[in-house]
Amino acid sequence: MKTGKTLQELAAEIRRQAESKKDFVASTASIKVEATSDAVNLNLGDKGSFPVNQIAHDQIADHTGIPKKYYDKCKAESPELLANNIQTWFRKYPAPRLVRTLDKGARAFLSDKFQPFDNYDFAGAALPILSDRKLDVVSCELTEKKLYIKAIDEQLFNDVPVGFKMGDGSHRIFDTCAPVVALGNSEVGFGRMFCDVGVYTSACTNLAMFSKGGIKRTHVGARQ
Repeated sequence: MKTGKTLQELAAEIRRQAESKKDFVASTASIKVEATSDAVNLNLGDKGSFPVNQIAHDQIADHTGIPKKYYDKCKAESPELLANNIQTWFRKYPAPRLVRTLDKGARAFLSDKFQPFDNYDFAGAALPILSDRKLDVVSCELTEKKLYIKAIDEQLFNDVPVGFKMGDGSHRIFDTCAPVVALGNSEVGFGRMFCDVGVYTSACTNLAMFSKGGIKRTHVGARQ
């Protein structure tokens, strides 16, 4: 099982990102696409010019319908040609889009119907409960795409008989089990916010999650 950051490191990075990120809604007709020697920027006028990261590039390619193989070739070999292609389709089919930025870069290019559930608010609701219940956080990480946390309630460890017997049949075989919670969120369009429940067993340390009983919320709602 991946471990990633400590819970304290995760909280610190979520707080840092919350102070750095900004969102803008703009029509593609008003977005100026600029090229440098090795990058493509989205210029939002007085809001600033933001270098596009790989996630936003993939979302721009999907939005404009530019074939991905051609898009990536232009990005690697001719950023100016790519900027001209993007600008052409932005102007031809104007549409409002949500540009999410972090550390002065464009990290996502989404529909204006995308409803942000930010990691800061998500963690603000979840982390105090994990702490109060003294859950053992066995894995947590914050990537460019997702936040995830997996925790075990070790206070409820139990030995559960698995139905097998040893030797003369008088010795039962037990598995050690405990309840598990898995939490996750994406601020850039990679899946729903979720809270899933499951069970940890010594036979399956990667955790067994239940198909029902959790909570999921899709990042689509009213226009911004």
